[in-house]
Amino acid sequence: MADRYLRFTHSTPGRFATRRLGLPQPAELRRWSAERPTLDGPLLHLTAGISAHRDALAAALSRTGLDVRDQAERPAAVVLDATGVRDTAGLGAVHAALHPVVRGVRDSGRIVVLGTVPDPADHHQAAAQQALEGFVRSLGKEAGRGRTVQLVRITDVPGAESTLRFLLSPKSAYVSGQVITTGSLGEQAAATGAADEDKPLAGRTALVTGGARGIGEAVAATLARDGAHVVVLDVPAAQSDLVAVAERLGGTALPLDITAEDAGERIAAALPDGLDILVHNAGITRDRRLQNMPADRWASVLDVNLASVLTTTDALLKAGTIRPGGRIVATASIAGLAGNSGQTNYAASKAGIVGLVRSLGPRALAEHGVTVNAGRPRLHRDQDDRGRPPLHPRGGPPHELPRAGRAPGGRRRDHRLVRAPRLGRRQRPGRPGLRPVAAGGLTMADTHLATPPALLPLLAKGGATSLFKRASAGAAPPATRLVLSRAEVDPKALRSYAELCGFAADGVPDEQSVLPVTYPHLLGFPLQLRLMTSAAFPFPLMGLVHTSITITQHRELRGDDGPELIVYVEEFRPHRRGTEAVVVTEARMAGRTVWSSALHLSGAPLRRQRPGGRRAPGRTCRPPRRGHLEAPRLPRPPLRRRRRRPQPRSTSRR
Repeated sequence: MADRYLRFTHSTPGRFATRRLGLPQPAELRRWSAERPTLDGPLLHLTAGISAHRDALAAALSRTGLDVRDQAERPAAVVLDATGVRDTAGLGAVHAALHPVVRGVRDSGRIVVLGTVPDPADHHQAAAQQALEGFVRSLGKEAGRGRTVQLVRITDVPGAESTLRFLLSPKSAYVSGQVITTGSLGEQAAATGAADEDKPLAGRTALVTGGARGIGEAVAATLARDGAHVVVLDVPAAQSDLVAVAERLGGTALPLDITAEDAGERIAAALPDGLDILVHNAGITRDRRLQNMPADRWASVLDVNLASVLTTTDALLKAGTIRPGGRIVATASIAGLAGNSGQTNYAASKAGIVGLVRSLGPRALAEHGVTVNAGRPRLHRDQDDRGRPPLHPRGGPPHELPRAGRAPGGRRRDHRLVRAPRLGRRQRPGRPGLRPVAAGGLTMADTHLATPPALLPLLAKGGATSLFKRASAGAAPPATRLVLSRAEVDPKALRSYAELCGFAADGVPDEQSVLPVTYPHLLGFPLQLRLMTSAAFPFPLMGLVHTSITITQHRELRGDDGPELIVYVEEFRPHRRGTEAVVVTEARMAGRTVWSSALHLSGAPLRRQRPGGRRAPGRTCRPPRRGHLEAPRLPRPPLRRRRRRPQPRSTSRR
């Protein structure tokens, strides 16, 4: 993917500028491809303490396709066998083994530490093995430059070989700081092992629900790439897309409503030869705050995301459709772990998936020889998300909410303006300034641009002027609007953006495709940067913190629409970390606003002016904290000098 900032930071002036300005220097991740399926460089095999798996581990590592060595100056991967660490002295051996070599690991390299499950009967061993987890998670944050660090707790080497093969390959570029526990599945699971390392799933059958598009389609393509026969399942309404995916992957299409009562029995009937991999990917969202959420929105999300997973899994395990050594993988979400405003139904369903895995996993392994796990994909937007307007914080789409302003009528005193949040009764919402209003009022001066400004000179200007900008309390928003008459869309940049942000689920976008809802903000970013680096903008560019963004889309935009872009600073408002600037971007077609965004940037607090270079009487240098009153500082009374009493003078001679 083309990344201009990545290329800039890898150039000589870019490295100098990013280091001086304290900007991040991202590393280019080494991803898997058919042309380069393995890491470039040797594998360094180290041991801490006395290990019982040394010979078996050496044989397993030799089958990864890497050159295994006991010494290497620039290894592409390091495997440290710490299964013999049982006390703090063993932890010292871990430091002695990795300290000399961790600096020399190549970019996008791999560091894998092997440990064992903490023994509840030996608290010294349990403490030492648990210490490896904190060590690995911290080292994962220190490694940098695309390197990954993992801890694998093994019972025996054969049960961990497939995990090691994955972690020591470019396929694990996005996995780091994780703790993985492996075990042996017995002779039946070992019999299903793949003979072809390039096609590890050859001869196996995989079922992916919700496979017509989005994440499900990508999962099905990956399974087919690794040799599995893929059965893609989705609702009958998406049958055309489902059949197209199945034909492209050489699999089978199964149009079926996963929430049907007999869905499990119909899946078992469609797979008479059994199933090896079951991926529960089907899911929907119906976002609304709980106080505004009707029962049908709650029930539909729970039925698809959780109830169908429970009933289908039970039916297939009971019928014996999932063969011994099989895998069940459900799709979880960060919303189920951390929660998300407006998604109580979705978060409940995804947290339920975690509970399902924790409870069913040990029993399914013991009774059926089947593992049960859950995966959490990164943030994305699919077609189901794009079909809805953005959710408003107050619990509904913007067009369904009452607008702030004067009421047309009602009871006495109901005509008052709605007060902005977090402001007291006697506080003003902000100092007056020039704002774009209708004809007949005060307007801003427009600066018309033929082409978007270049980013590199603006970044250099912003970094240089940040050393001298000091905002004062009398600063006002810039009275200038930047206007770009026609915003052109670069097809290559659009495709790269869609692939990176997960908007390419419906196919590769082109000039005639509907733009992602966030893409016009990217088109307006050069104008925003020019406005924030101008002399009229009081805050230094280095130090601005992006706190939030609100996007309103009135209709869809296509790549060939060429809308007019307008960027201006709406206001400065108080913020708990200083002062917040609201930068507005509007996209217009034929004079009408079809898309707008409000970017909230938090800067340093505005400083008070000192008249005459001295502190104003009765004022302090630092404003009182919010919610606290500060008594005025009274002038100190002058010190009274004590007069010395005169001593009697002696008349006698000394």
